Amino acid sequence: MNRRQFLTSSALSLALGCSRRDAKPATGPVVTKSDRERILNDIVDREKHLLLRETCRVPLGAVRTTPKPDVDLLKELPDLKMLLRVTQRLHPRFGDEPKPDRTKLCGQFLWPSAEAWPECPTYRIPLVPVLQLRIEDAPAGFAFRPGTDLLQLLWSPRDPVNGVISSRVVWRKASTIGANLAAPPLLEHAFMGYVPVPCAIFPERVMEFPPLAIMPQQMRDTIQLGKPIAPDDYTNFLSASPGTKVGGWQRYAVDGTACPTCRHAMDFLLAIDSDEWNPSTAKRWKPTEDPDTEGYRRAVGLVFAKPNATVQVYICRRCEAMPTTAILCGVTLS
Repeated sequence: MNRRQFLTSSALSLALGCSRRDAKPATGPVVTKSDRERILNDIVDREKHLLLRETCRVPLGAVRTTPKPDVDLLKELPDLKMLLRVTQRLHPRFGDEPKPDRTKLCGQFLWPSAEAWPECPTYRIPLVPVLQLRIEDAPAGFAFRPGTDLLQLLWSPRDPVNGVISSRVVWRKASTIGANLAAPPLLEHAFMGYVPVPCAIFPERVMEFPPLAIMPQQMRDTIQLGKPIAPDDYTNFLSASPGTKVGGWQRYAVDGTACPTCRHAMDFLLAIDSDEWNPSTAKRWKPTEDPDTEGYRRAVGLVFAKPNATVQVYICRRCEAMPTTAILCGVTLS
């Protein structure tokens, strides 16, 4: 059975009230009628999306290049240099799934078979693998947990509670993982809009600047006056980049990012986006190698509770445990 058939049969079994003989008894919530209907609709939407795969494949080793902005922002506003950050746009695309120890979205992670797969405490269902990132595919200066070189993000394939998605960030030393790897979990009770299509990653480092709302007041006032740059142009074409990325600046307004332990504000870690760019801003954020089509723009197949939303993950590096939180957001900082 190929992965596409597996996704469909797993979700259909749940939606029709069936289960695999070797599957563990469900410990999560009762699947309501509306859940079943949503799962069936998700299956139809995912199958339609997967039909794009063969016409939009990108070979491993290819590159993706973000166009340069029309405006030299540092020439126009040299004081912004102190706010410049480098992000790693990951550009997930359809293609051959990389090996288990590579950077990727979804698929087979470098997960020891002897280690229990984490569950969502709210719904008591397995978390799904979302992002695996090797240290060499992170932006310069991106701080991994000491002694590790692999970051893994997993989350619950269900709608967030009060905007927060149940999630877990795992830090590993790749060389310490043996050959016996745990298989990704069955997708029982999963809303497929929260399960990424397995994608290869094509990392690219891009300079970016903060949204207006979190800039120093004097700089913000200068841009809001519209001289030399209109505020909408700054927000849409010159500030924080959209898409799935690691490091850099956040793009969306969020609440609830105080560390649960020390109560300090947490730092932006990464974003998982349903869209790589918006058609209205394609001239700036669409890689030059890609056509402006859904198969490239939305390869990950994510459809969240809010349309055009993004999951932003925050971390507290002040605390030894380095707690994280994943927030579904979709309001642009402006």
